[in-house]
Amino acid sequence: MTKNTIKTIIMVVAILLVLALAGGWIAQSVVSKQKEPVYNQAADNAKDGMQVELENNDSGIQFASARIATEDYGKYGVSALAESAYTLNATITPENAPNKNLTWVLSFANPSSSWANGKTPTDYVTVSSSGLRAILSCKKAFGEPIVVTATSDANNTKSATCRLNYKQKITDVTFSFGTMTYSPMDGNFFHNTGLRLADCKIFPTFARNITVDYSVEITRSTVYTVAAGNTSVRFEMLPSKTFTDLLKNLGYNVSGLLTYTFAENTDNSGTVEHYFDAGWAESITGAPLTAETKNELINYIGGKCGVYYQLFCYAGDLAEPVHIYNIYLDFNDVNSEFEIDNVTFDKSEIEF
Repeated sequence: MTKNTIKTIIMVVAILLVLALAGGWIAQSVVSKQKEPVYNQAADNAKDGMQVELENNDSGIQFASARIATEDYGKYGVSALAESAYTLNATITPENAPNKNLTWVLSFANPSSSWANGKTPTDYVTVSSSGLRAILSCKKAFGEPIVVTATSDANNTKSATCRLNYKQKITDVTFSFGTMTYSPMDGNFFHNTGLRLADCKIFPTFARNITVDYSVEITRSTVYTVAAGNTSVRFEMLPSKTFTDLLKNLGYNVSGLLTYTFAENTDNSGTVEHYFDAGWAESITGAPLTAETKNELINYIGGKCGVYYQLFCYAGDLAEPVHIYNIYLDFNDVNSEFEIDNVTFDKSEIEF
């Protein structure tokens, strides 16, 4: 092996080692960044409850905030009973300032307001600080904005403020549909007689033109600083994947399968057509319902897949449902139909 060959090998190995070390450093940096919350100059994307509104100015102290996930409460020393929590990081300029200590204080924006009078901010929000970071924990709803002030220990004329608001919440929703009343905020559901059921069951009858009533009632929190406005709720009863897969395997076209969707901005009521009736069955078969196709549906899909539909319940602007109900279809009370071809007697004449 020549000297030039040996030098080439050594250079290649050295380059590979440098690349490996660089890759490891980059990977470690990515992991380290993933462990820390992402700080935004705006309030977190929480839709209701406590919200942080930064009020940065040219005082030399700047804020950045991030919401703390519930599963990370322990890591940040937040009580498990806290309704929500945020980190609030301060930056002091210039960077080479020798004393960067801050004093953190909570106060009501208007202590003499009708709601705040006689109350203490720390009964609603607590602040724990260490250096340039503070942890804000919301204990319960408040009806007057709370101001967080961080003042420089080196120069008490320099400070920054952050305003905390509490956005109105949907505290309860009841949705009555058919014979069932759903309470998605706690997951309960009742029969219209007031009996709590073990399963959300619907009993298809294949009758003609079944129309059922529905109603929506929304209850909102009474203590807040920012009104929720035109808060909406949405309910979608959609076929389960198991059910649609079953229909596809049986050769049915599921593109026309009926779904039931309700979107309400206020308390409301109305009616919905084809509530698991003959029209619903025809949306599966794609043809008028006859005794033969009715019997096929009963035999083919009755009791075959467990969960047939799912009721998704959404509140406000939340992208994820607050609760999902499994809907079972019970075909036990549906009788098969048979065509009568002829009627005959065993004798054509009787003599007395």
